Amino acid sequence: MLVVDDDPDVFHVTQLVLRRTSVLGKPLKLTRCDSGASARQKLSAHTDVAVLISDVVMEEEDAGLQLVQWVPD
Repeated sequence: MLVVDDDPDVFHVTQLVLRRTSVLGKPLKLTRCDSGASARQKLSAHTDVAVLISDVVMEEEDAGLQLVQWVPD
């Protein structure tokens, strides 16, 4: 699971909320990116990301929307 947000507190709260969540008996692995650009790099290098949670307003007013449109099928 990739959490994309320029506010580190959002990632920490997401970790707290999902800390006891598992899928098929395995805990979730959360990774944080602080911008749409860093998320593109991460997603290009790691094609096994199953879930993306993204802020909309980061380095640009619509950076999160641009990221979602960019995500490959």
